[in-house]
Amino acid sequence: MRVLREVKTFVGVVAVILASAGLVVLAPLTTSPAGATGTGWRVSASYPAVPGTNAVACPSTTTCYAVGYNSSNAGDILATTNSGATWTSQSIPSGTGYLTAIACPSTTTCYAVGQSTSPSGDIVATTNAGATWTSQSLPSPTSDVGTISCPSTTTCYAVGYNSATGAAEILVTTDSGATWISQSVPYGATSGLDGIACPSTTTCYAVGHNNSSGYGEILATTNSGASWTSQPLPAGTSDLYAVACPSTTTCYAVGEDTAGYILATTNAGATWTFQSLPSRASSLYGVACPSTTTCYAVGYNNGSGSLSGDIFATTNSGATWTSQSIPSGTGYLTAIACPSTTTCYAVGQSTAGYILATTNSGSTWASQSLPSGIVDLSVVACPSTSTCYAVGYNNSAGAGVILYTVNSGATWTSQSVPSGTYRFNGIACPSTTTCYAVGENTAGYILATTNAGATWTFQSLPSGTIGPSAIACPSTTTCYAVGYGEILATTNAGATWTFQSLPSRASSLYGVACPSTTTCYAVGYNNGS
Repeated sequence: MRVLREVKTFVGVVAVILASAGLVVLAPLTTSPAGATGTGWRVSASYPAVPGTNAVACPSTTTCYAVGYNSSNAGDILATTNSGATWTSQSIPSGTGYLTAIACPSTTTCYAVGQSTSPSGDIVATTNAGATWTSQSLPSPTSDVGTISCPSTTTCYAVGYNSATGAAEILVTTDSGATWISQSVPYGATSGLDGIACPSTTTCYAVGHNNSSGYGEILATTNSGASWTSQPLPAGTSDLYAVACPSTTTCYAVGEDTAGYILATTNAGATWTFQSLPSRASSLYGVACPSTTTCYAVGYNNGSGSLSGDIFATTNSGATWTSQSIPSGTGYLTAIACPSTTTCYAVGQSTAGYILATTNSGSTWASQSLPSGIVDLSVVACPSTSTCYAVGYNNSAGAGVILYTVNSGATWTSQSVPSGTYRFNGIACPSTTTCYAVGENTAGYILATTNAGATWTFQSLPSGTIGPSAIACPSTTTCYAVGYGEILATTNAGATWTFQSLPSRASSLYGVACPSTTTCYAVGYNNGS
């Protein structure tokens, strides 16, 4: 996510509302305030005022660290050790500037990166759960450190841009931050690294674009970052968007030039070769490898003058790729999921939303039987490998639609829903037979089924419900639905739903995650400021 105000969850589960006034954390109360119904929600007590928070890392469900900047444009780190009940401002070295990212490989060890007030790159670290933070000694000159990855508590890779060299910058520590080494980045290496994959603590591959040469570039290390080498790439490579490495020796990188392409290595990057693809591929944006021998790449082509989807597959470690047989009329493909080497689902858009599926390792793809008029399918929930529910909107009927499969997508059927639905925004299925779907029409609504969709019924909601945007159900009886300044909850399988008590400034909530029946985190924004 390339934005300044961002949310990153690492090991734990956390959610924040990032607003121009700073970080707002919604945390559950054990008792309700006077006059409130249900579990109370509040702004965390002892929350220091900071104007901007850029990233958060949660190495456990109770411990989180948030980084950003304060009113003096200096760095700020906030911490909680009680699941967000209270946050405290950490004491960090003076001169620490804007902090953009943080990684916490354990509950006691964290590394935060950004710029010092000089300005130059800056990394501050703690090894005692934030009791003290120390500024790391970095090689000079270090211009800007943008992000960091720590595959272990002792090994981290930080990347950014060095204005002195006009090239990408990679810093590495293998001794818990005691020393950082500026990696030898090949001359002319790109300043734009768009993807990275580290199949082990010693092996990493970073892909991007070389602005000087106009070609794509892949940098690799096989010695824990002691050295990085520019991989020898075939002529004609350009923008590389993603890389997947199912092992330390096998990787696949996808991108586009005059056409979409796939590069592969099976010898730890010693050589990269163009894969044999049909010439019609215009662009490839994603790649997934459920095993070392099986990979699928998705994108689109417009060679015929009309945009259509493309799927390529290999089942022999990239020796050959085949263009998958997909139904005509599909538009661009936006995502793919492969729960196994033989079963994948690809979704996209054309004149209507669609789902493609394969159950034979990509030899054939079948268009799922969907009702006509479906404009989009926004959310899918799969309580098992064979059972899935997808919700969205049916344009021809002017109503919400729920699709259902019990045979791994071989067939999808439209569920019978009560009249009065318009567009479904979310669905949660705590079991194969119990689901809750949320949406809005003239007012918000929640539908529920306890018989695998044979019947869906409107839930009785409090007066004034505007429109739920998302729902999470940590059990078959407990659910939380969030929306426009509201959170609804049930603890009795939907028999009753009650409004939660929220801070008045919480304007819109778009997501909710519940790691347990008693703990939930909701995210969104406020427009009061």
